Amino acid sequence: MATLGAGLTLGTWGKLRITSSVRAYFEHFWTVLAFAANSFLFLLLGMQVDLISLISAWDLVLWVILAMLVSRALVIFGLLPIVGLLPKVEPIGIRYRFIMFWGGLRGAISLAIVLSLPDYPFKDMFVALVTGAVLFTLLAQGLTMKLALRMLKLDRPPLADQLALLEREIIAHQKAILRLPALLEGGLFSSRVSHRIKNRSRKAIAKACTPVTLEKHDYLIHQGNHNDTLYMVTRGTISMQRYVRGEEEKLSTLIAGDSFGESILLGEGNADMSVIAQTPSRLYTLKRSRLLKMMAKDSELHGFLTYSDALQKSIHRPSQNSEP
Repeated sequence: MATLGAGLTLGTWGKLRITSSVRAYFEHFWTVLAFAANSFLFLLLGMQVDLISLISAWDLVLWVILAMLVSRALVIFGLLPIVGLLPKVEPIGIRYRFIMFWGGLRGAISLAIVLSLPDYPFKDMFVALVTGAVLFTLLAQGLTMKLALRMLKLDRPPLADQLALLEREIIAHQKAILRLPALLEGGLFSSRVSHRIKNRSRKAIAKACTPVTLEKHDYLIHQGNHNDTLYMVTRGTISMQRYVRGEEEKLSTLIAGDSFGESILLGEGNADMSVIAQTPSRLYTLKRSRLLKMMAKDSELHGFLTYSDALQKSIHRPSQNSEP
């Protein structure tokens, strides 16, 4: 506990009194030291564990593992939903809660506590039980964590990050096209290589979503105009509004990572509203034909669009109900 107190003091009060270079050195130093300490703990455990005792106590090890999983499940699936009901607390989805439950690995602290026990008749049994529990978390849970993330589809970046990566690739290809003439004149590229790179970059830009840049107060969609495009915001703030009997009615405000136009692409008609940039903004457009090809390859995309469309409708419903 004294060591823990020293670490908390160094991690909070101590960081304010050392330079950034010294702080970076300390982080590398403690990382290496933590790895060495963990290695020594497992080495000491391996030297003290009696495999015969571990195998003979397999039934007790199973009970310990079951109790460990049940207690963690009660906390993760029982208490976290209650905490999510508190004001200003964002609820945690069931998929993330399962990862929190399955990711409860045991290691250095458990081993340090059991190895620090004094000699008494049941010490060997406790060492065997802790060893079995730690090995289960490391081998069963640790090695299957990547598979669980993939099955729950949590190994994919969120939409905002995907759009940022897409924008990065498009900008990189655009800059490559602009730099090619100078590199060609300097003799760094042959004309054949330059032509090949240029064609490849243009094809990559054409395959990606089309970027749209708006200045402040620019109209993207005018009320009453036909639209068959999905828009995804990557920068700036977008306002959605409409005029009812000459009076302006604001529907919602979108920021980076939001999208609109899902109802159109899902075949539910066009929303009668105007879309205006409140700040300098950048969006990506996706036509219906392109979306259908993407949905054929990614079944999750249809579910995302349906959820996003339902969310937008829930935001707009009060305004729509108030319309005479």
